[in-house]
Amino acid sequence: MKYPLPSYAASIYIAGDTLWLGLPSWNGEDRGHSVPIPATQAGLAELLRILQAREREQKSIEKKQGGGIGTDASPTRGQIEAALARREAFRKAREAQAEPKPKPARKPQPVDPITENILKELGII
Repeated sequence: MKYPLPSYAASIYIAGDTLWLGLPSWNGEDRGHSVPIPATQAGLAELLRILQAREREQKSIEKKQGGGIGTDASPTRGQIEAALARREAFRKAREAQAEPKPKPARKPQPVDPITENILKELGII
């Protein structure tokens, strides 16, 4: 591991079934913030997405563009909740497409009297 830690590093801890992501300010002047993320597979995927965005955004900040609360690299609680809701909706839609749909039951067709007599003579009905 390389020390000192990069400026886009974040603090992560768990409390119960919630991961907390501590996001320090980019420039040392703004305030940092912490956001809760569910300790689920979707939550971990979102955590990785945020950490990767922080690394990418650092390059923009070095060029004096971007940064700050409300970005992909420093999301708010509402942005995380919305991203997780989109993931859940996508997962449900994908599962619905993968499930085979039951075939509707066929309605019995009425049999005309002549056909019915023939079927009875043959012992079919």
